[in-house]
Amino acid sequence: MNWYLIYGCIFASALILSLIFTPLCRKIAFLSGFLDVPAIQAHKGHKKATPLLGGLAMSWAWIITISAGYIGMIYMKSGTHSFPLTPDGANPEAASRHLLGICAAALMAVFLGLYDDRFALSAKVKLIGQIIVAFVAVSLGDVKITIFFTNPVIVYGISIFWLLLIMNSINFFDNMDGLAAGTASIALSIFGI
Repeated sequence: MNWYLIYGCIFASALILSLIFTPLCRKIAFLSGFLDVPAIQAHKGHKKATPLLGGLAMSWAWIITISAGYIGMIYMKSGTHSFPLTPDGANPEAASRHLLGICAAALMAVFLGLYDDRFALSAKVKLIGQIIVAFVAVSLGDVKITIFFTNPVIVYGISIFWLLLIMNSINFFDNMDGLAAGTASIALSIFGI
């Protein structure tokens, strides 16, 4: 099994789905009035109303790609195959549980962001929501920073703090068109390499 080919297909699938869903979500945003209007907030750098559903388009693409991969894994597991179901031979059931936690946290983050875009949550409420999202990612998704520490309390605390830092760093880039997406793409490329 060539895992590089599989990873390439997964990346291409998510990219193509994002390219399909983005114009659709843009149209939905204009029809529903789900727009970032710069006249309302003085710190915005753009001049005209901008649709806000780009993150939803990417999350749809991501969830569909993850779901297709999971269905493929179940299909491969049901047959007789001589190759491991994960690149490192890890237990696919354990990986599935963690993946479910990551997906739950990601969907919670998307809905929190959409709600905030629509109704402008206070900083306190948004932070509480982000802490819940980070807790789900760390607890159920097993997304943990373990390179420097082994104490579980410290690992949980630093991991939750890191996720909060990343969410808010990207969220603060919402004053210019494409800045958050561009920064996230650069980070994705570096982490991917």
